[in-house]
Amino acid sequence: MRTKHETGAIENAYRNQPYESGTSARSGLARKSRVRLASVTTAGLAMLAFSQGALAANPTFEIIGPSEWNLPIVPSANVFIQTGIGQVSGKAWSTSGNRQDIPSTHLIAGITRFAHLFSLKAIPNTGFFWEVLVPEVSVYGHGNSVSGLGDPLLDLAAYWKPTPQSLIGFQNVVSTTFGNNDLSNHFWEYMPSIIGDVNIAKWELDGTLGAGFASDRHVNGTTTRIGNTYYAEASVVYHATDVVAPFVNFNYQSVEHSTDKATGAVMPGASPVFACANNGGCHENVVGAGVKWNFSPKRWVAVWYGAGVSGRNTVRTNAAYLRFVNIF
Repeated sequence: MRTKHETGAIENAYRNQPYESGTSARSGLARKSRVRLASVTTAGLAMLAFSQGALAANPTFEIIGPSEWNLPIVPSANVFIQTGIGQVSGKAWSTSGNRQDIPSTHLIAGITRFAHLFSLKAIPNTGFFWEVLVPEVSVYGHGNSVSGLGDPLLDLAAYWKPTPQSLIGFQNVVSTTFGNNDLSNHFWEYMPSIIGDVNIAKWELDGTLGAGFASDRHVNGTTTRIGNTYYAEASVVYHATDVVAPFVNFNYQSVEHSTDKATGAVMPGASPVFACANNGGCHENVVGAGVKWNFSPKRWVAVWYGAGVSGRNTVRTNAAYLRFVNIF
């Protein structure tokens, strides 16, 4: 998903691998909220290819943890969230959906989040929050490495609690272009979504459904139209005790192909965090499981593992996640 001179970047990154049709793809990019790398100079193309192969995995909202939308309605509260991600990329989904070996790369990333929750007396049973998310990324393999800050994301949401045990809301996430040059997407993306949470006895269902709409990307005189993104995630939590809550989660993301606006050529699709490996669109289904430990009602830790179970034209997700939440 870069300039015309980047044709073959993925092929070079995966050289000697039997990747199916499309190995002459232009390199895609992205970053993490988990994050995709993009170099804007010809000298950086080798690093671009390396970073693309390492970071294409992980649906954007795989970073959402258990009970994400079990939000209170409060006059004012602050939330600090730190998420750690470790991804080992040794498999990829081919353009026909087969799992294939690729050279191994490693991603270590953190996402630092600060949110402020508030409510208005004039609007009962309704809460709001704004949030800033900053990704920190390090990726290495094949004798290469790159690290730095990814593109920050901004979030503004409103939610309504029809009952004390349920919530429905609407959030607006914007991915910016202010990250490290080798980690930035170099395009803005607006990601609106519907959020929801319901508690029944010891069970909790939490989910997100949305889409992404990106600006064009302008790099080295080339303008690329970025395709739309569609995603869904859900988690099922069982609150076994006040302290321990095991859970499973499900993630789906689909990305349309990108297009070189000058030539009309099809290019790899991209979105924040998730990208396609070869020309055309891509998708992945990810299943995960983990445990949440509550230290108090305002402080907890969750750990989980996510693995791609099916997909097409992207690196397979194979990642562990660790999250700490503190409300103050």
